[in-house]
Amino acid sequence: MLPAKESGSECHTFSSVTTLTEATELFDEILKTGKSLRVKVTGQSMAPSIDTGDIVIIKALPPAGLKTGDLIFYRHESGHLVLHRLIRKIRRNEKLLFSTCGDRLPSPDTLVPAENILGRVVSVKKTGKGFWREMQGFPWQIINPVVGYWQLLRSMFYRLISLSKR
Repeated sequence: MLPAKESGSECHTFSSVTTLTEATELFDEILKTGKSLRVKVTGQSMAPSIDTGDIVIIKALPPAGLKTGDLIFYRHESGHLVLHRLIRKIRRNEKLLFSTCGDRLPSPDTLVPAENILGRVVSVKKTGKGFWREMQGFPWQIINPVVGYWQLLRSMFYRLISLSKR
């Protein structure tokens, strides 16, 4: 994912960013200042909610304030940047962990520690559409939690099926 460049906007790609680590640090630094981050999405794991080429606006939010169904932007343990849906918060040994899943994926990702969360998606601009979807407004404040809980149930179902095949 790279910061998007749109005509007439003040958003530019960062050609001086050469590594994923540098990009992650830059994104984290921008978000910690209270500014939002505009990112052009790559990948299909969130389709049809978010497709390759869609643009998202991400803002920092304390991890404790995240809710089931929120679309979160985080640093995966591999170092890659990921945008997936939060399906569950877990407290384990005094540590807050997050279970996430791409809308198109059958099973959840590895648990994400709170310190890896960079922010939450607040708006989505679909490719070819002239308007933004405000994710905290109607109807998305209802749709996102429903999809989040559906993802959780679906991932539990897939896990039960895989266990029964052993």
